[in-house]
Amino acid sequence: MAIKFSQFTVGSSTSDIDYLVGYKNTDNIQIPVGLVGTNTTYGISTAQSGSNETITLTGSDSSTDVITITAGSDISLTDDGAGNGFTIASTVVGDTYTIGTSTNGSSVDVNLDAAAGADSNITLTPVGGITITQAADVITIDSTAVNGTVTSVGTSTTALTALTLSGTVTTSGTLDLAKTGGAAGQYIDGATGAWTNLPASGVTSVDETTPGTSTGIPIVVNPTAGNVLVQSMAYAGGANIGHVPSGGSAGKYLDGAAGAWTTLPAGDIYTLQAGTKVGSSVPINLDAATGTDSVVSLTEGTGITLTQTSATEITIDGSAGTTVIKDQFTGNNSTTAFPLSVTPTAAANLNIFISGVYQNSVDSGGTANYTVSGTTLTFVTAPPTTAANGIEVVITQ
Repeated sequence: MAIKFSQFTVGSSTSDIDYLVGYKNTDNIQIPVGLVGTNTTYGISTAQSGSNETITLTGSDSSTDVITITAGSDISLTDDGAGNGFTIASTVVGDTYTIGTSTNGSSVDVNLDAAAGADSNITLTPVGGITITQAADVITIDSTAVNGTVTSVGTSTTALTALTLSGTVTTSGTLDLAKTGGAAGQYIDGATGAWTNLPASGVTSVDETTPGTSTGIPIVVNPTAGNVLVQSMAYAGGANIGHVPSGGSAGKYLDGAAGAWTTLPAGDIYTLQAGTKVGSSVPINLDAATGTDSVVSLTEGTGITLTQTSATEITIDGSAGTTVIKDQFTGNNSTTAFPLSVTPTAAANLNIFISGVYQNSVDSGGTANYTVSGTTLTFVTAPPTTAANGIEVVITQ
């Protein structure tokens, strides 16, 4: 049953109040006023606790909470002594190293002597043709290859069958390795070792008689002396390359497959008209001057209205929106059916208040408290006697 606030006695202090009353579903809940306290404020302070630090929260109600901050490895926590904070610092300290050397057979050890941490050792080991020696803190790396000097390799014109030079070779003077038999306009062929005539000077023709594919590398003519004739083939389509063939004109394009000039296809002209609305759709007619006509339909969506106002005009209106209607009635503790001014979409679209108290649509057992049929609202139990217009029904459409 709904209770009016006018039925309660007004108190002047908390001593006049025994309980606070709340509602859950159709049941009321009584809360002793002593359980409702005032806000609690807290003060914060810090203190050293061994190697750790404590943070204390002291409430205005004399309650306290303590949080302990524990120092981890290589970390120190130091309170400021006034209880206003603490410092977090790292205790890690770097190391220093002294470098030294020592002989280890044919190798040399490089020793890293740590002042506080672990020492380290690096060994330098020689490979073929290399020696490594150590004196004090100086390491010397030498090559064991034999050094020599070639003072003369014959003075006659007799050809050498082989010449092998190893180690470090220093040359001076003129080293003549010329092969006899050469003449002006000849060179020694690197493959055959024979004197070969140089090609004739100049390029007389670069003629591609068979169409080929492009490699992306331009034609290079070298040397440029003399007359040079460069010819190209007409483009023949596909992957071939060549110059643009003759025969082009306005309204034509070069066909990539055939390599031939082809006339562009003629275009069509369309007339756009709106047809008569059928159901929820308005047809749009594309009337081709010479080709095939086409039709595209515009269809109404949710909350949209289409109107064909003329052959060239379609009006699009939005019909969606929210309407809120309020009906008022007076309860007499006997009437259960009340006439509404509109037909609700569903009972869920109603919000009902009796004497200012909201009415749930179902009770705690899930049974409907009221139903709607057309414009008639029917309560399962007749509303109690109310003041004029004490029943408010808010309808949302």
